[in-house]
Amino acid sequence: MRTTIRRSHIGLAISCLALPLVAAGCSSEAVDPATTIKIGLITEASGTFAAEGEGVPEVAQAWADWVNDEFDGVDGREIEIVVKDSESQPAVAASAARELVEREKVAMVAVESGVAQPAIWGYLESKRIPLIGTDNGTRNDDTPSTVFTTDIGFPEQAQAGPVVARLVGADSIATAVCSEIAACKGIGKTLGDFAPTAGVDYEGGVTVAATATDVTAQCLEIVNSGAEVLANFLVAVPAKRLIDTCVAQGYQGQFLQVSVNQHNFDKLGEGPMLGVSYDFPWWSDADPVIQFREVMESYDVPFYQSFQNSNLWASLELFRKAMENEGPDDGEDVTGASIIEALRAGVKDETLDGLLAQPLTFTEEGNTSINCFWAIKREADGTFTTLSGEGEPGNGVEGDLGSVCI
Repeated sequence: MRTTIRRSHIGLAISCLALPLVAAGCSSEAVDPATTIKIGLITEASGTFAAEGEGVPEVAQAWADWVNDEFDGVDGREIEIVVKDSESQPAVAASAARELVEREKVAMVAVESGVAQPAIWGYLESKRIPLIGTDNGTRNDDTPSTVFTTDIGFPEQAQAGPVVARLVGADSIATAVCSEIAACKGIGKTLGDFAPTAGVDYEGGVTVAATATDVTAQCLEIVNSGAEVLANFLVAVPAKRLIDTCVAQGYQGQFLQVSVNQHNFDKLGEGPMLGVSYDFPWWSDADPVIQFREVMESYDVPFYQSFQNSNLWASLELFRKAMENEGPDDGEDVTGASIIEALRAGVKDETLDGLLAQPLTFTEEGNTSINCFWAIKREADGTFTTLSGEGEPGNGVEGDLGSVCI
């Protein structure tokens, strides 16, 4: 009997997100690890940063359905997805990770949550459970080698801003960062230290709380700085408030939104806007992105246009390729340890035909240091384009899937 949640059950999976424990109907049946691979997914379905998790459960389930329907699973094993909500809180994410491992018996955890990764790294490493998904500014020297990331982390995310500014001919940049997450506090200094390397002056930065209702003081500081680009490291609601206020106060520079999301861009107002996308542009005409969109449409995914969803797709596809290359033999159980081994042995100088920003290799010491991303622009008519840098794209792909590097 197939244990994977089908499309008709997506609503049930989402309804389970807000529950701290698995309720009746949300828990899956026991599965045979030799024939099924159970993947846990932690995302932000509620709380302060819920907008960042939009579409994530549906994209994961669509990928699983597509792989099960078209390829009879991964390396002959059916995929099951179990979703948990971090509620935008590290402690809740940590509890979700324990439940996924100890109660749901998952073999791998995927994370699309800015608050979750540092909270669960140590625990998953101790259980030999691999973690895949967006780094979201958290990678450092203490990151376990059982964390397999596919996009830029900190400090590269901050350094990307001046690179984009330089691509459009701007000579100066300022920052606006969140006040709720500890990692935000270091963004301004990191960007400021790096900006001269990219030929851009750093004019300072401001902090903005997601719940702030008056940001006039911050905007006056930005206007007075004379910065030609304002790099916005905020989610949609405070970003929109800041943009509107700064325009009203006479700011004439360009806005750059970091961590791009179609709905976030729509909420930020009309007109041109620069962007940093950590993961592949969902609008690209390249074949692997066309396939991504076709799967999303085939499985009726209502929203997939965000870097988080691009990252999730690329991470799951990288896992699939590693398992096909170096996964356990037929009949052998799939465990966290065997997936770790497959990822380390089966991912060597891989770009997934351009879905990754640069060639990626996993080893026992950790993965390749990632310093490439996609520089983008939303045009006045609402369409998106990819900005090209000088020289060879980081992933070796020409056209709108080509990445740039720091």
